[in-house]
Amino acid sequence: MQPRVFAWLSELTRRNALLAILVVLVASVAAAWSFLNVQQAVKHARATLLSSLLATQSEALLIWAEEKRADTTQWAKDPSIIAVTGKLLDRHRLGGAASGDNSKEEAMFLDRIAPAIEDLRLAAANIVAPDGTLIASLVPELVGTKLSPEYLARLKPAFDGGSVFIGPTLEQDRLPGMTAERRMLSVIWTAAPVKSREGKVLAVLSLGRYATRRFAHTLEVTRPGDTGETYAFNSKGMLLSPSRFESRLKEIGLMDAGGALSPGVMPLREYLPAVGFSPHMPLTALVGQAIAKAKSSSAEFQGTMLKPYLNYVGTPVIGAWQWLPSLDLGIAIEMAEVEAYAPIAFVNTNLLILLLTLAFAVFVGPLLPPLLWRRFVPITEGNRIGSYRLSKKIGEGGLADVYEGVHDGLEKPVAVKIMKGQLREELETRFEREARLLALLNHPRIVSVFDADYCEDGRPYYVMELIDGHPLGRLVENGGPVAEWLACEILKQVCDAVQYMHDRGITHRDLKPENILVQETADGAPQIKLIDFGFAKSLTEKDRMHLTQDMSLMGTLGYMAPERIKNPEDTDIRGDVYSVGAIGYFLVTGKELIPDIGNLDDLNGHPIPDPGSINNDALAGIIGKAMSNRKAERWSSCAHLAEALSRYMARQPVSNGHVHPWQ
Repeated sequence: MQPRVFAWLSELTRRNALLAILVVLVASVAAAWSFLNVQQAVKHARATLLSSLLATQSEALLIWAEEKRADTTQWAKDPSIIAVTGKLLDRHRLGGAASGDNSKEEAMFLDRIAPAIEDLRLAAANIVAPDGTLIASLVPELVGTKLSPEYLARLKPAFDGGSVFIGPTLEQDRLPGMTAERRMLSVIWTAAPVKSREGKVLAVLSLGRYATRRFAHTLEVTRPGDTGETYAFNSKGMLLSPSRFESRLKEIGLMDAGGALSPGVMPLREYLPAVGFSPHMPLTALVGQAIAKAKSSSAEFQGTMLKPYLNYVGTPVIGAWQWLPSLDLGIAIEMAEVEAYAPIAFVNTNLLILLLTLAFAVFVGPLLPPLLWRRFVPITEGNRIGSYRLSKKIGEGGLADVYEGVHDGLEKPVAVKIMKGQLREELETRFEREARLLALLNHPRIVSVFDADYCEDGRPYYVMELIDGHPLGRLVENGGPVAEWLACEILKQVCDAVQYMHDRGITHRDLKPENILVQETADGAPQIKLIDFGFAKSLTEKDRMHLTQDMSLMGTLGYMAPERIKNPEDTDIRGDVYSVGAIGYFLVTGKELIPDIGNLDDLNGHPIPDPGSINNDALAGIIGKAMSNRKAERWSSCAHLAEALSRYMARQPVSNGHVHPWQ
């Protein structure tokens, strides 16, 4: 827009206040419509997040439970366990032994089950006779006692020949008359039948694990946000896992100040801060719905509640649940309303600000100098930036746009990279640092910077050479995996450029095919240019830490070294070596290698899941070493990696008639 347009708009607004009011009215309606749509979008996003986390958690818990059932079944088939069970049953039929007696058969059982106690981290192990009597136990005092009828009924699938998982259960509910020391212990049980040679069920082997250990940890890993909680509950509405809000429970008197909350003790009832705890309060809306639907004729086993309700500590939350029939328990994920719907409040506030700003702009804006209005006009093709005319946009990223341009006086084609507007000050500092770092580098395989300045609206830009090439990833997109000779040649050139940077104390930190341009030289050979130094880091800058605190995880996951995913501050040249190896893997196989984020604590070996996908063992070894999970086992520098590639290429037969994929 030109100044005369603004002058005309200013005059029109002054003469026709009704038009201004109409504009504000239309904008208000649009803002209200936008708010409603944003509200629905946020709720849909939250439902998707909670359901996704819940599905992941449920699957993980089912796998864990199945593993424990399989362990118990394996031990129940042990010949020594079968033999000692027969002897214990014979003694039991003849009248048994008094509680606490340590017979020869019990000693045999304890001796045989000892390896399982350590390997499986067991808290308890029992052999249960068909009448519910414990005929062997890790606790001698329990031998001869009978299980409660309710708990014995839960073992019926095992007595029928299958295995069973029993969620966290208080010892007082399993064995009536339990001592005060043990009655509040919460144990998870898996049980399997001990069968005779003829296949007849003799008794049931039960193995127990404390509910506060691995089971509890499994639920903690999927807690969403700062206020989210994942927990398990049974058909009575009892909490089966540790609470994230123990300090709050102590504050409102639902827990002793110095005690710990045992799974299976506390019912999940609504808590009204104004009323306090009452045993007559109903179960929370989510738990009540889950239990009711799971028991109904429709047998619904999952649901989502996006309308806020009070949880068991009196906080308005939203949540999702899933009932696991095979485990006879439910899993819930909840998140505080204030955190879950924070974007809605944020958008509401911003829309109000927008309307006020629009009203100000409509009534007052036209009276301001045209130059002030021009600052808000977006930069487009055909604009002039400093001494450069912009012809067309040739690239776009999250932080900046790249235009093809021409210098006014020299008529020289250039590329102009302009930072996008409305970005944080830290991003502007990062952009300016990128220009400074590029200006320090002078290498034929690194894009050159000629100029840097600021646009009229204050956004920084810099000018670099215009490259007539294509992103490296297009080679694979157009023709699939590239020939090994071409991959090795490209990787050597990348190593050459990266080693040049490393020698000057600079790491790139975002090496990937999109940041490497390939062009064809006059003799038909490939030549690369390294671009986009937005995440580059000078290892000698005194203030380098200040630019990475909030954005240290930025990068591309498929090309990021495992140690940097685990600890973003763990950055050195071997992280770039890993990225070069990942680029090589992509070129040779046509696939990106996405690391297993859940196993970052295990940095053994190298991450290539199928080394056979690289046809040549020697090349697979070179790339595999570059991508080793342990950075100490990688090539110590890109120069050494390039030397290995050169030695490999020297041993390969010369290929004639190379056809470049971009031709």
